[in-house]
Formats: sequence, structure tokens, C-alpha cells
Amino acid sequence: MRLYPNDSALEGFSVASSLGIAWVKRDNDDVCTDFLCEVAPGEVQTTRRTFTTPTFAIEANYQWLLGRTNSTSIAVGIGAKRYLRGSDRDFQGLERVLPTARFSIGYGF
Repeated sequence: MRLYPNDSALEGFSVASSLGIAWVKRDNDDVCTDFLCEVAPGEVQTTRRTFTTPTFAIEANYQWLLGRTNSTSIAVGIGAKRYLRGSDRDFQGLERVLPTARFSIGYGF
């Protein structure tokens, strides 16, 4: 969803928000603490963790329409994305909120 506060759609300043889904895949290096591990106790065991989480993002943008027919667009923006679910172990060593940046060139028709 995108809002243009200056009432000039597709041109100028805009604020956007979005909902999405992220699939996170990562390797965890855990120190084995019992005899149920695949390695000896005290050694590092690498496990692959995969999980799905909903996300929420917010972004501030500025977009220009260029050319004789104002059909070429250039947009820049900054914002942040937040992972909404997942255990502390899932996000161990990862941030739940990440900065985002956007640069795009497009054609409006």
C-alpha cells in the first residue's frame, strides 16, 4: 500500500507499508552438551534451520516521472523490515529488524 500525501499519484514523496512472508534458511553452530548429538559432547555441531515468518515493512520514497510523456520513473527510498515470528533460537545472531533501501527505474503506461 502506498500513500502520496501531496495528491500527485506516482510522483513525489510517498509512504508505503507492506505485509509479506519470509523464508529464512541459516546454519546454526551449536556446542553439543549431551550424548544425543551427532558429534562428541563439547564439539561444535552445525545444523540447518529453516523457518517461515510473516513480515511487516515501512518505507519512505521519492519518485520522479521523466521524459516527454512522463512515462519513465525513477524512485529511491529507505525503510525497515520486521520479522514478526520466530523463536530466539531461530534469530540467534540475526536481527529481527533490518534496514532496507530501494532504487528502481520503471516505465509507466
